[in-house]
Amino acid sequence: MSAGTSAARAGPDLSGYRPCANWAKRRSAAVPSVRIIYDVDGWAYHHEARALQYYAPADFRVSIAPLHDPEGADADAALGAEPPDLVFLLREFATPAIAAALQRRRWASKFVVGWSCGFPRRLDFFFSVRAAADAWIFNNRECWERSGRLPRTYELANGVDPATFSVTRRLDQRTPKLLWVGSQRYRELKGYDELIVPLQRHLQARGIASEALLVDSYGPDKRTPQEMAAWYNDGTVLVCASSSEGTPNPALEAAACGCTVVSTRVGNMPELIRDGINGYLVERRLEALEAGVLRACAEHPRLAAQMQEDIRDWHWATRSHEFFARFRAILDGRDEPARRPALSSAAAATPVASDVAGGD
Repeated sequence: MSAGTSAARAGPDLSGYRPCANWAKRRSAAVPSVRIIYDVDGWAYHHEARALQYYAPADFRVSIAPLHDPEGADADAALGAEPPDLVFLLREFATPAIAAALQRRRWASKFVVGWSCGFPRRLDFFFSVRAAADAWIFNNRECWERSGRLPRTYELANGVDPATFSVTRRLDQRTPKLLWVGSQRYRELKGYDELIVPLQRHLQARGIASEALLVDSYGPDKRTPQEMAAWYNDGTVLVCASSSEGTPNPALEAAACGCTVVSTRVGNMPELIRDGINGYLVERRLEALEAGVLRACAEHPRLAAQMQEDIRDWHWATRSHEFFARFRAILDGRDEPARRPALSSAAAATPVASDVAGGD
């Protein structure tokens, strides 16, 4: 789901920028203001920004704005005219541009950045700009854990909006159908040509329908959330074949709409999926994906019914309060990271230094 520039690209000089350390002393008694900056209208970060704005507590004032240029040339427009108490950037690779704009304006806004890459993708970029932000929010536990649970970093998963994504077609009235959706920009990372296309052929030979949407996320022809919800309700299984993810948002949306999710062990999918109970976690091989999809089709009503119970914890109505509780703590200077249970020894075995990767 990440969109951004290559880690190797040179950004603005951040040597003179330091996050504000004394904000709590200077904060006014007024309702705190939050500016959320996303990338593309109608895509994942935009939906997240809108959900956080909609479900924000009454004592926060939230505005959202796009940052369309990958280089951050429109950073000033994205920040707006008035300094907010806190800037939350969802487009992590624009960190240098937003930090430089805050420095130019001499704004004392707290600067928080969301990190949406799966481990260890582009961690070299993260470490190169980490000091430019007051705090970082990782959207999947594995990356947060394995990058070291660093000071001023936190783990908060994305959510899904039940007002849009919900079951409108009974689970027991659906015929087997596989769904996949992904951005054209990351078709290799998401396994479209290598795995999804041959998987569709194999399923067709078995008489199982499938539909894959390869979307130009920067183009004008994206489906609306309501159209996507109707599309999910026409399927039984959503597959994620990615090699790396932070949060594959279609998996959350499809799960909320009654699909069983079959996924590789990427991002926070191991947090969502209880293998064999509400979905399947599989190896990133065509044979494993096909076997998982066939099992999911055969057991769809049982698996999907359990997921309907489990997905409630992921609703934005709940998740948003966790985000704003963190924002409040950051503004008040109470921003020590929460300690989460460690991953299993197998999951945490790979050292960070040998795993750092840049680019797609």
